[in-house]
Parts: sequence; C-alpha cells; structure tokens
Amino acid sequence: NAPYTRVVLPKCTSFLDYQAKADALDSALRKYEVDLMVYHKWIDRDLLWDLLVCKQANCAFYIYANGTIDMFNLSHPYWQQYFLQLPAIYKLADCVIALTAMDAAFWNQIANRTYQITNPCSLAVREIKPRTSHQQRILWVGRISEEKQPVESIKILATVLEKLPNAELYIVGTGEPSEVKKVIDYAKKLEILDRVTFVGFHTDTEQFYERSDVLLFTSKFEGYPMTLFEAQSHGLPIVMYELPYLELVKGGQGIIAVNQLAAEDAGNAIIDILTDQSKYSRLSEEACNNAIKFSKIDLKKKWQEIFSTNEIEKTLDSNIDSISAIRLAYN
Repeated sequence: NAPYTRVVLPKCTSFLDYQAKADALDSALRKYEVDLMVYHKWIDRDLLWDLLVCKQANCAFYIYANGTIDMFNLSHPYWQQYFLQLPAIYKLADCVIALTAMDAAFWNQIANRTYQITNPCSLAVREIKPRTSHQQRILWVGRISEEKQPVESIKILATVLEKLPNAELYIVGTGEPSEVKKVIDYAKKLEILDRVTFVGFHTDTEQFYERSDVLLFTSKFEGYPMTLFEAQSHGLPIVMYELPYLELVKGGQGIIAVNQLAAEDAGNAIIDILTDQSKYSRLSEEACNNAIKFSKIDLKKKWQEIFSTNEIEKTLDSNIDSISAIRLAYN
C-alpha cells in the first residue's frame, strides 16, 4: 500500500458547481484530520473558495506560489484583472511559499508569513562534469506557448546561421497546434526550416542535453525553470533572455543573458560561445559548479523549517463563517 491517501475531488468547471467540490474537500479534511494544506494552484480560480473551506475545517492554508509575480504585467488583460485580487486573497493565508527572493519580498508585504524555497534539483553531483567539445547544436526545451516565446528561437537561429551555416536548432516540447504552427511558419518565412528539428514531447530529455552544445532560453517570465538546472547539470552553457530575479541565474554562472527580444544579441552570443573553445570551456565549468551548488541544497531541512511552528498561527478564526471571510477578502 502507498504511504499516503489520495483524495480525488469532483471536477469543478464554474462556481455554479463548486458546492460538490467544497463538500468533498471539507469531508476529506475532517475525515483525515488534516491540519495543514499546502496549496499549489496559486493563481487558480477556486483559490479563495478552497481557502475558505480549509479555514472552516480548522485547517491551516499555505499557498505555494510556484510561479512569479513577473507574469502579472505580461499576461492577458482578463487574467490581470484577477491578479489584482490576489493580494487580498493572499493576506488570508497562514503562509506563502515563494520560489524567488523577489517574489518572497513582494508577498512578505501582504502575507502573515513568507518563505523562499527552491524546486528540488536531485541529480547526483557525481554525474555533473564540464563539456569539452561542441558541434553547433542549439537546444530549446519547453512548452511551445506564447510566454515561452519559441518564435524568438527561430529569429536567433537566423543570426547564428549567418556565421555558422552548419548550426542547427532542436526544439523539444509541444503545445497547442496553433502555437506550433507559428514557429514552423516563421522558420519557413526565413527559409531556415531545414535547420530546425521538432522532436515533440519527451519524458526523457537527457538524451537531448547530452547531444547538444548550448541551451537557448527565450521565456518572457518564469518561476523556477528546471530546464536551466538540467542544462547546467549536463555542462551546457546557456544563452537566455534576461530574467535576473531567477535564483539559478544570479551570479551569471555559465550564462550569457541579453535583453528581452534582443534576438541578434542572443545569436551573436551563441556564435561567440561556439567559436571560442576557451570561453565554451569556462562557461561549461561554471554551469557545472552552479548545478552542484543547487543540488546540495537541503530541501528537507527547509520544509521542516516551514512546518516547524508548534502551533500554526491562523490568519482567520477557524470558526469564521464564509460570508464574513469573503467580506474580509475583498475589503
């Protein structure tokens, strides 16, 4: 038997059918005497309502904000309206757990308690070693979606091909057909589709890191992208659009960052790396050292610290009714 119990809540497509989910959640919390909820759906539509259900079941509510506030300004206007309500909701939580120091500082102005933690980086340190050769293969890994800006990878490749005509781009991942089509159409427009390989979705991405020479990272925002750690654990230098708040990026170890949408600068950075063996070796070694540093973080100890309070403080009285709680959330 598994050492845990999985409870599957009823599907909820709108607040009109939320009652069934609320009843099931409340029943599970009371049945299993849950005293603390770590909630990962940090911007979900049901966040407030799920929080209130937990509160009424005398269960503390910790929000694991596994994204970044940087997305607030860059998202669709519909979502921006909702994001404006999040501070009012977050102040009702007992604790907020953030992935970056920037996000922790922001939520610390609102939340009862705030912690910063990293995602688990579990590769064995002994497997991490610098690269010694390269063959002009550029790797892009991720979901093919607007915020990842995969079309930028095609623009960047075009600059690289001006000096390195044998360079190639491997795109690992998939997305909505319309988004994939945008990337393909742009490569066709620039007449470089023959230098791009779409390998689709793979659970085993290690093979692509091993056969590539540099990681290209074009996201407009991220919370804690494991792609960067995976690349560095394989000794890959990284060229990326600047996201200076990311914990893995601080210090610039093994990384060359350029301004957002500066495709030509990114392309020239890749050319420099792939034509200068000493620079390549230095960046590869820095990447490995950075990966080793993050792989040594004791996350178990950090979570024990987060859960260490003898009596978890509540931001709301456990007996508060939902009408009063909702009024507090929107005042």
